[in-house]
Amino acid sequence: MLHSRFCVTIEYMKNKIKNYIAKTLPFSPKMLEKEKKVQLPAYLRFQYEYLPMQLLDIDVVFISKADNSEWTTVPDLRKHVATIEKLFSAKPVLVFEKKAPRRLPLLVKHNLAYVYLEKEIYLPFLTLKIRTDAVEKLEVLLSDLKGIPQIIVTHQLIHEDLDGESVTGIAKKLGLIKMSVSRALTQLEIANFCSIETQGKSKLHYFPNKDELWKLTHSKMVNPVRQIVHLENLPRGIDPIKSGESALAEQTLIDDTNGQTFAIQGKEIKDLHLVEGADTSITLELWHWDPRVNATKNITDPISTYFSLLHTEDERIAIARDEYLATIGLKPINKDI
Repeated sequence: MLHSRFCVTIEYMKNKIKNYIAKTLPFSPKMLEKEKKVQLPAYLRFQYEYLPMQLLDIDVVFISKADNSEWTTVPDLRKHVATIEKLFSAKPVLVFEKKAPRRLPLLVKHNLAYVYLEKEIYLPFLTLKIRTDAVEKLEVLLSDLKGIPQIIVTHQLIHEDLDGESVTGIAKKLGLIKMSVSRALTQLEIANFCSIETQGKSKLHYFPNKDELWKLTHSKMVNPVRQIVHLENLPRGIDPIKSGESALAEQTLIDDTNGQTFAIQGKEIKDLHLVEGADTSITLELWHWDPRVNATKNITDPISTYFSLLHTEDERIAIARDEYLATIGLKPINKDI
């Protein structure tokens, strides 16, 4: 229970937290509809102030010092946080204004969430750690879906089989590292491209229907190709798949008249020496991510192929590009969708 003697301080803390998070992240904490009545032991009741709130539908309790004394040691904080989490049934988040424990990296090591006002936010349950001076980087991150966020959205648009899946389930379906998928899903949730429902200890992810997801995300998707190389022959040691015009030739009536086009992840050719020749019969696309993730039968998927050819001036290729996209029930972004 929040004690009346803390009312002024609690209101001050609430405003400071809400304002800082709102200006740093693209979401704000929400007050709970009903105050949680918690019977705290004396050593916790008088040492800290508590503010239960919600972050992205997750119950949290912000914890600040009740006076200007030094924070206790990290081992003691771990014990206090564990007790508070059980009593409030919420994720504890330590709040530092002017004074913080001397060894902040230890808090990260032990996954102790905190908000260091005007300096840093660490929320491991949202896989989020950001410094105030990095806010612009976060805004850039959320401005497009480049990388794993785009891979996840592309998979859902094609297969529509990620609803109700956990991070582990989605990582398994995509063949990607769980931590990377978790970070990407957090970005998608922040951007309102997916939602999370908690069932017991599991967090399940849900996406808008196909047409709505396409409307929400198509303007955020980027060209997967970071570099194009023209070659006489494919170098040994790589396993590319058909892409670009060659992918269209496999899936539409267009002829592959400009030579073969293949795609690999850019980092695969770090140790290979590419020699460009006069006979440019082979075009090799170096992608930002692995083109095989959403590929079918060694052909790049319709969505990635679409964005790789989005700005082509060849009307013949543009028509085939749109036809390939239509095979999964999606319409071009320059038309009504």
